[in-house]
Amino acid sequence: MKAIASVIALAVLLLVSGNAAAADRTFVIEYKNIALTPARIDVNLNDNVKIVLYNNDTLVLHDFHIDGYNIHRYNITGGSMVWANFTASTAGSFEYRCKFVGHETMKGTLVVKDPNAKTPGPEFVVLLSLVAVVVALTRFRGKRLNR
Repeated sequence: MKAIASVIALAVLLLVSGNAAAADRTFVIEYKNIALTPARIDVNLNDNVKIVLYNNDTLVLHDFHIDGYNIHRYNITGGSMVWANFTASTAGSFEYRCKFVGHETMKGTLVVKDPNAKTPGPEFVVLLSLVAVVVALTRFRGKRLNR
């Protein structure tokens, strides 16, 4: 029984991690030739995010939206820079885009990951296998002693 408790304790230690500290993250999104780059931004939950929007399309007006975070910047003129600051408080994938007609290709994805979320990986399968072996050996040993 002590062996089973030890294996379970080890499993819990491997599966439960400490809280990750929030970081300050800055990204530059460039508008050019009816495209946004980068097309994907990855941050962690609770990061402080600053997005600098640079319109490199000198004669074209753009806007910027992340609906999942209620971020909206309007009338970004050619050659200008605009900022959007927020805390990544909700995990998931969120589209950012320019909503002007004809600018449907101007979009990207903000991915907010929860570094504390654990999904069972290969180590979990190994630990479950070890628990099964220990339980089987304990039962086998108990049957041999009872003879």
